Amino acid sequence: VTFKNHANEKNARSKLRSTVDRTTNKNTITIVDSLNSIKGYRYELWCIARSVGVRYCMVHVDTNVQQAKEWNSERLLEAYEVEIFDDLSCRFERPDSRNRWDAPLFTIRPGSEHEDESFEAIVAAITRPDTVQGPAAKELKPTLATQNPSLSGTNLLFEIDSAAQEVVVAVQDAQTQCLGADSNSGVTVSFPDCNAVLALSRPFPVAELRRLKRAFLKLATKVTFARIQDRMTAKKLFIDYLRSSSTESAGDEMMEGSY
Repeated sequence: VTFKNHANEKNARSKLRSTVDRTTNKNTITIVDSLNSIKGYRYELWCIARSVGVRYCMVHVDTNVQQAKEWNSERLLEAYEVEIFDDLSCRFERPDSRNRWDAPLFTIRPGSEHEDESFEAIVAAITRPDTVQGPAAKELKPTLATQNPSLSGTNLLFEIDSAAQEVVVAVQDAQTQCLGADSNSGVTVSFPDCNAVLALSRPFPVAELRRLKRAFLKLATKVTFARIQDRMTAKKLFIDYLRSSSTESAGDEMMEGSY
């Protein structure tokens, strides 16, 4: 019934994703063996694992279509209709270990003499990654856009805004002091209070600093933002945000100059 029309399938995927999001944690092993034949959906599941910071791997049961058809026909009342089976097989997107959401990738071929060894390798990669020589499932690291905030209440925006403004002022002061110096040497700004150094490969105009600060604050107040424990953490994150912006802009300028 799920695959008979697009609306039902979309609704089923949404419910499964919500269940995975609700149940995934560092104390249990979650196996998602349904509706994950499309790489875009596997990416969404990988993002959930990354937001929680757990280990993740992809298991592909590699079976030819004819064999899968025979197994489906043996399911009798639980079998997919022929039209639905053919549609699913045509839409199936094989996992590719070059994609981060499909890695590490374990391929199991039913009936293979190495089938048991493959199962053991999967269990070891998830539960004992430091002891395996082959592919291991490393703990995914939550990014700026996938972690949950810990600050709450009316103080949240004020603390983040204040910390970001301190960085903006420090960058402006450093750039003012370096006026007239070699423009190719860049500017280095030190932040002793949070033990951070920001090396700028190009100058930041005041308008751009304000725009980046606004973008950072907008990101910071989203539910999916990083776990900020205090204003010092917010300050370090904004310094990293500026560092990333400086590097990306410098890279864009280099690409434009190479044409």
